[in-house]
Amino acid sequence: DGNGAEIQTRQTPVGTGPTFTNPYTGLAVGVSLNTAVAARVGTHRVTYQPNLNGEPDPTGLQLRVDGNLQTLDQQGLDLGPGGRVAKAPTGNGIEIDFPDGTVLIVSSHWWADQRKWYLNLSVFHTPAQDGLMGSLAPNSWLPALANGTALGPMPVALHQRYVDLYETFADSWRVTDKTSLFDYAAGTSTSTFTVAGWPRENPPFALPQQLPVKPLPEATARKHCRVVADKQRRANCVFDVRVTGYADFVKAYLVSEKIQAGATSVDLTGEQETTQLGEDVTFTAIVTRLKTNAKGIPTGTIQFTLDGANVGVPVKLDAKGRATWEAVRLKIGTHRIAALYRPGKNSLMLPSGSLEQFHTVTGCCCDARVGAR
Repeated sequence: DGNGAEIQTRQTPVGTGPTFTNPYTGLAVGVSLNTAVAARVGTHRVTYQPNLNGEPDPTGLQLRVDGNLQTLDQQGLDLGPGGRVAKAPTGNGIEIDFPDGTVLIVSSHWWADQRKWYLNLSVFHTPAQDGLMGSLAPNSWLPALANGTALGPMPVALHQRYVDLYETFADSWRVTDKTSLFDYAAGTSTSTFTVAGWPRENPPFALPQQLPVKPLPEATARKHCRVVADKQRRANCVFDVRVTGYADFVKAYLVSEKIQAGATSVDLTGEQETTQLGEDVTFTAIVTRLKTNAKGIPTGTIQFTLDGANVGVPVKLDAKGRATWEAVRLKIGTHRIAALYRPGKNSLMLPSGSLEQFHTVTGCCCDARVGAR
């Protein structure tokens, strides 16, 4: 977007056997997975990807900030004003908060047969209108190119659709060595992860030294995906499970559906940034849902933390999703305060945490005569 926030993904192909047609483009399908993600967050570069040696580790993906490996605690990692990377609210994965208010939640899943991690991305509150998730211009069948050019209506000829989508559009937004935000092992670059000509215009979609996946009957795929509530998401699930024969994609769709329905954020504010020794100060946490126009106020509790440790007992949210904590007699110095949201029992909401706030306590403001007669 215009504020400098950027999200990049890496797609990795999967070989398929029988030919399937994409219902929108009318083109034969070559399957790929999101296998890594990188983002520019303020002045920092965040990556979440497999080991740099190219061998994915079943125990998890690697998180790096500016090229340095990181582990996350319950507070997450502060990336400067309004920026943070934290654990995803659904388990495996990460959440990135951008300074402009955009929130990215990445859920990661392991496909044992293919020995690949695949990622689902959920983006909230973004002003971005460019790139792969850009909006369609009037009478245009694809988002605009990187230079702002619109490709216009969908061509009648399938060959021209292929050229527009997989050559003109794809190459326009393809990451280069100069623009890439990813981390690379010595001797590797974007070309290491580029499969020229993929997907092919015509089948087969086989890959060297890789057995193609075996598809499932459509009826079987529909049976697996019937638990996915959203109509469009369910249709996508049926398509993916049918083409790949991998029923566990259903779990990934359910996680994404849970994120869309229940993702939350916590806004923490204090009465003032600075107090004097002996003064009390009240902090207020407000929990809201990330999904725009979502109905229902989050319920549950807020655990306030002081300098990285829990302080006091969890505070129940009121009818407006708020909780307060009165800090009494904080010691002199600068303190870190945060608020962690825990949903109520049987709630559809997901846990979240605020960015840390800094509060400074100074010494006494006046002179005093002690022990005078």
